[in-house]
Amino acid sequence: VIFRQNYLLWSMVFLFSIILFPRNLKPVAVAFFAIVVLVKAVKGKSNFHWRYFLINAGFYVFIVLSLWYSDDLKSASLKLQTMSSLLIFPLLFSLLQKKDYEKIYAKKTFFFYIYILTVLIFCTVVFLWYAIVHFGFYDTTKHFSILVEKKLHKFSIHPIYLSINLGLSIIFCCYLFIKRKSIHLILLGLLLFFFLSILSKKDPKLYLILISF
Repeated sequence: VIFRQNYLLWSMVFLFSIILFPRNLKPVAVAFFAIVVLVKAVKGKSNFHWRYFLINAGFYVFIVLSLWYSDDLKSASLKLQTMSSLLIFPLLFSLLQKKDYEKIYAKKTFFFYIYILTVLIFCTVVFLWYAIVHFGFYDTTKHFSILVEKKLHKFSIHPIYLSINLGLSIIFCCYLFIKRKSIHLILLGLLLFFFLSILSKKDPKLYLILISF
């Protein structure tokens, strides 16, 4: 019921499930969140939370300042564009009111589950598709990092970014397990760890042995 007319919570759902969006639609999810936040900020006449912004965007500001010492401005500017989310999201969240934070925090367990499940769905579907239809289980395990980066077209993702998603999912699983002590969270965590392991391009047989236990 709380989601029925709450565009902020719906925009958070899209952000937490953004890994399932094709590359050309990911900016749409971010833009929807930005529009919702800006509209709420204008209507609610919310104050800008400078302390929150400076703390969370500090790393990006430090990178910008480091450009003074860079000899390759073109490469540096491309890196800034790639890392622009480190500025955009702190900026947007700094416009939210206290009651908005409370609504989001109250639903954090729901958002964590969405994040965990969408990351797991993405990895599982890609893995099974190539394992069953194309290359077999062993070769798919061995070359999984190449497949997610080169073979998924609009759904392709760099292995480092996918590793970050998997790592965060495992952290969320640990958090939820501490709160709920549920066996299904252990199973989800093991599956996530399996995909994180095969992304490292090590001998897949080692990880298959480890995950079997």
